[in-house]
Amino acid sequence: MRRAERNQTEKVNRALMAAGIVRHRKKIALRIVAFVLAGLLLCCLVLTDIFLFPVEYLWASVLTPDIEKRLDGQMRVFYLDVGQGDCSIAELPDGQILMIDCGDGSSEGLRNILGVCVSLGVERIDHLFITHTDSDHIGGMEAVLRCFGANTVYLPEENPDDLQLVQCRALAEKYSHKICDTLPLTFIVSDDKENFWYASVLSGFLNNEKEGNDASAVLYMEYAGRKLLFPGDISSLVERELLTIFEQTGGIVFEIPAQTSFGTVLLSPDISGLDFLKAGHHGGSDSTCLEFAQYLCPEAVFFSCGVGNSYGHPAQDVVENLLQAHPSVQFYRTDELGNIMLTIERDGMYSVLSV
Repeated sequence: MRRAERNQTEKVNRALMAAGIVRHRKKIALRIVAFVLAGLLLCCLVLTDIFLFPVEYLWASVLTPDIEKRLDGQMRVFYLDVGQGDCSIAELPDGQILMIDCGDGSSEGLRNILGVCVSLGVERIDHLFITHTDSDHIGGMEAVLRCFGANTVYLPEENPDDLQLVQCRALAEKYSHKICDTLPLTFIVSDDKENFWYASVLSGFLNNEKEGNDASAVLYMEYAGRKLLFPGDISSLVERELLTIFEQTGGIVFEIPAQTSFGTVLLSPDISGLDFLKAGHHGGSDSTCLEFAQYLCPEAVFFSCGVGNSYGHPAQDVVENLLQAHPSVQFYRTDELGNIMLTIERDGMYSVLSV
C-alpha cells in the first residue's frame, strides 16, 4: 500500500515537473516571439526613418495641437516652442506657408514643429527661409524637408568654407524645387490682390563680410498695414547699421517694384513704428539695443527661449530697452506660453493666443 502511494506521489511529481517544464518552455517561446517582434518593429522604425520620414513624424501625427482652421483674410504667425532654438511658421492669407528657421533638431522641438504643420494641414511648405546656419536654427531642417519638402528654400549665399551651409544647400537641392539667396532686397510677394502680403530681406547693405550671428538675414513682413520683423540673431552692430540706412535715406533704399499677377506693386519696408518684433538672438543682451528699440517702438515682442535656459534669455536690459521705448509693449515668451499664435485680420485687428 505504501509502495502504491509512493508510486502515485512520484507520478504526480513527474506530472507537475513536466507541466512546469512546459510552462517554462512556453514562457521562453513567448519571450523569443516578443523579442523578434520588438526587433522587427525597431527595424521598421529605422527603415521608415531612413527611407520615408523621421520617426518623430509618427508621434507628431498623433500628438498634434488643436488649432482651429484659419478664416478667410487672416494671417497667422506661430512662434513655436522649440526650446532654446528658433522656428516660426506664417500661415499666410492667400493660403501659402512660410517657415522661418527649423529649430535645433531636438526630438521634442521637432515633434512640435511637425505637429503644428500636421494640424495646419500642411502638405508642402511654400517658402522655407533660413536666417543663418547656427545649429539652433537649422537642426530640424532635414526632418522638415523630408516630411514636407519645399517649393523654395532661402539660404545665405553659397560659401564652400561654411560646411553647415554646404549641407543645407545639399538638402535644399534634394527636397525643394528652387534655392534663392537671401541677398538684400530679395522679396516674396503675394499674387492675391485682396489678401496682399509681402516679405523682404533688409540685411547685407553695408558690410557683406559678416560672419556668425551678424550674418543673419533680417526678414521684414507686412500685411493689412501691420509690420513684422524677424531679425535672426543679429547683434546691436547690425541693428545700428539698419538704423543708419533708414535714417539717412528715409528708407528709399529698401523700396523695390515687384511684379504681381495684378500689376506692379512698390514694396516699401519701414521698420519705424513696428507692430510685431521677433526679438533678436532669443532676447540676448547683445541684441535689441536702446536705439533700435526706440526706432522700432514695437507694440508686441515675441521671445523664443527655452525654459530655465542657462543664457538668461531674455536679458533684463533688453526688456528694459523695450519698455523704455514703448512702456505699454506686450511681451510673449515661448518658455512661459509654449506655442504662440498671432492672428492678423484683414482690417488690421489682431489677437495673440497660446496654442
